[in-house]
Parts: sequence; structure tokens; C-alpha cells
Amino acid sequence: MESRQWVVGTMAVLGLLVAAGCAQPPEQEKGAAQTAMQAALQGGAETYAMAAWNEAKTKWDAAEQQMQQKVYAQAKVAYLEAKAAFDSSLGQVEAGKQSMIAANQTALAEMEKSWSEATALSKKAMKKMSVELKQAWTAESKMVDDALKTAKDNLAAPAEIKQKLDEVKALVDKWLGELKK
Repeated sequence: MESRQWVVGTMAVLGLLVAAGCAQPPEQEKGAAQTAMQAALQGGAETYAMAAWNEAKTKWDAAEQQMQQKVYAQAKVAYLEAKAAFDSSLGQVEAGKQSMIAANQTALAEMEKSWSEATALSKKAMKKMSVELKQAWTAESKMVDDALKTAKDNLAAPAEIKQKLDEVKALVDKWLGELKK
């Protein structure tokens, strides 16, 4: 009987110690997670490892919510998980960049091929074009030429180039459609 009381008493003391240890906000874990989040953001995870970044951000948001609810033991675990997820997202940045560079190279090659086709078609269609259409062609063909050159010269900045290629693709498609009429 005495041993039973001792076990119950010991468990009660341990429970109080655990509760006391989690009664304080996990500021150290929050700080570590915040530092990892800043490193991932500065490293480009939001752009180049978007899925991992979003997962980490979701974990961070959950930890913040648990802090507001003063559920500190759960918040501590959530901050640790968020830190690990932010670290993981930062680790995926280089692979994401390389993947985007490869996709941009493919898109650029396809765009150059389409633009060559549009340029060849324009030489044949120039005689039939209205003055306004010729002026538009002249202005927009210079824009496309410049954008393709910029893209080719800056493939190492894949996020910016992807956006530029998306813009140029619309012009190339527009002119291909117009010139094939």
C-alpha cells in the first residue's frame, strides 16, 4: 500500500514539474524558428522551394496560434517542427533554382524557335500589313528581341527570367496568330 502511495505521489510531482516546465512561453524555440525562417526567406525558399516554404509557414502559423492560446507545450513542439521545416526549405533552394533554370532554358529555346517562325512569316506578310500593324510589329519585335537576349544573358537569375519569358510568350503567341491569318 505504501509503495502505491509513493508511486502516485511521485507521478503527481512529475506531473507538476512537467506542467511547470511548460508554463513558460517557449521563447528560445520561437527565436530559433524565427531565425530559420529569416534564413530561408533570404536564401530564396519562398521562390525556389515554394511547397516546402508553405509547409514550414503553416507550421509556424500553428505555433503562433498555440502561443496565443497559451498552449506552450504544443507551441514548443510546433516551433521545433517549424524550424526543421524552414531549414529543410532552405536546403531545397539550390535544387529548385536548378530546376527553374532548366525549365527556363527549355522555354527560351521554344520561344526562340517560335519567334524565328514569326519573324519569317512577318517578312512575307509585311506587304499586306496595315500601317498600324507594321508599327506595332516594329515596336513589339524589338521588345521581344531585347527580352530574349536578356533572358539568354541572365539564365542564372531564374525567377526574374521566368517572369520575363512568360510576358514575351504572350507577345510571340499573339504575333504568330496574327501572322498566320
